[in-house]
Amino acid sequence: MKTLQDLFFYVVGNFPPRKVLLRIKEGRGWREVTVKEFEKAVRELAQKLLALGIRPGDRVAIFSENRPEWHIVDFACQLIGAVDVPLYATLPAPHVRYIVQDAGARLLIVSGKERARVALEAASGLDVQVIGVDPNLAPGLRCLADLPLPPKRKQKEFPVVAEEDLATLIYTSGTTGEPKGVMLTHRNLISQVNAVRPLFPITDKDISMSFLPLSHSYERTVDYVFLQYGVQINYVESIEKVPMQLTEIRPTIMVSVPRLYERSYIKILSKIQQEGGAKRRLFQWALSVGRKVKEAEWRGEKASAFLRGQYAVAKARIFSKVLERLGGRLRFTVSGGAPLSREVGEFFDIVGLPILQGYGLTESSPVISVNRLDANRIGSAGQVLPGVEVRIAEDGEILARGPNIMKGYWNKPEATAEAIDKEGFLHTGDVGYIDADGYLFITDRKKDIIVTSGGKNVAPQPIEGKLGATAYI
Repeated sequence: MKTLQDLFFYVVGNFPPRKVLLRIKEGRGWREVTVKEFEKAVRELAQKLLALGIRPGDRVAIFSENRPEWHIVDFACQLIGAVDVPLYATLPAPHVRYIVQDAGARLLIVSGKERARVALEAASGLDVQVIGVDPNLAPGLRCLADLPLPPKRKQKEFPVVAEEDLATLIYTSGTTGEPKGVMLTHRNLISQVNAVRPLFPITDKDISMSFLPLSHSYERTVDYVFLQYGVQINYVESIEKVPMQLTEIRPTIMVSVPRLYERSYIKILSKIQQEGGAKRRLFQWALSVGRKVKEAEWRGEKASAFLRGQYAVAKARIFSKVLERLGGRLRFTVSGGAPLSREVGEFFDIVGLPILQGYGLTESSPVISVNRLDANRIGSAGQVLPGVEVRIAEDGEILARGPNIMKGYWNKPEATAEAIDKEGFLHTGDVGYIDADGYLFITDRKKDIIVTSGGKNVAPQPIEGKLGATAYI
């Protein structure tokens, strides 16, 4: 598998046509998209885009929330060799205008009436067509269903896409200045799917939730991995809606940012504190027993049989109720996008829900390192992904090289040369170290390091992590 075209053909060719691949809540029920429906929608939209004059290399902007149509548009672009440009669903008109203009997008596909208004304002005076995902988003605005589908005899063969071809432009603000378009190739993205696949026990029986923005490389790459496994993806409107839908969807795998885990941690402890009495004492006993057992595991040792027996009781009688509030079927979760507090990671590991922290950047497609179920060192960002090379510079900056590193910044050769050195290493801007067992630890952002008047370097991130895990912040 070398391209996103290959991924599409693999998914539609290896899973039963009636298997539900994508779901989204609509009203009181769920709208489901099967493998067969997904294939039909992608192929038809690809033909419509070709009939519209979109050619290989043309940029197509996607301005939408997470929903099945997001990936339908995405894969339709990949089938015809177009380059999609995802936009955050909450961007204001000036930012949308800048990205569409900078990318030279020929098409801007938008969902929702408010976003349609923003898109039309942003596109005013630009040479770009605006098309709605749904009908009646704005007066006179065509939707995808309105685009003519050529008859079978006039439908075109899909062009062959090479692994070094550009697949997407993802705009990131970086550290300073105007947003930069990160150029990711098919090889960049597929290298992630191929590297991650053997590391986790995922099957086509798994169920996931998608609520982090698909406009970011993190959720998007995770979805590609899930699609290759045949995992059912359930779209949730926003991270705020996750607690309400956890018990309805009951996922077996979840990927999130630390804030969700921190909120859950604080909420659980606050509830126990409020209940007081025997319940609080029982929970504190369970935590104490669990910590003793887990601390032995974290040291690579084994707790006594007596402690392990107590821990089994604690999990069955107490911690199982905590996990039920999270759907009751989660086998493990992944955290990325920001550092996870060690306190929170240890708590959930004790409760029986491992959180596997990873690390990466948009410029690295995004994963550089990640923890695994059989090698989870809490507090670290895990071991470096197979095929990726990491080097620690003299000043502590993390440098990464591999098939996942971006092609460069769109129309910004100077910024590209600044980010990727002559040896092909990406300068991440993060500071860290690798321990004796190969686990990567992130200590801070290079630009955030505080140098005191006495010349001491102080990393604020660990302090911020502690503060973020308290109920008072």
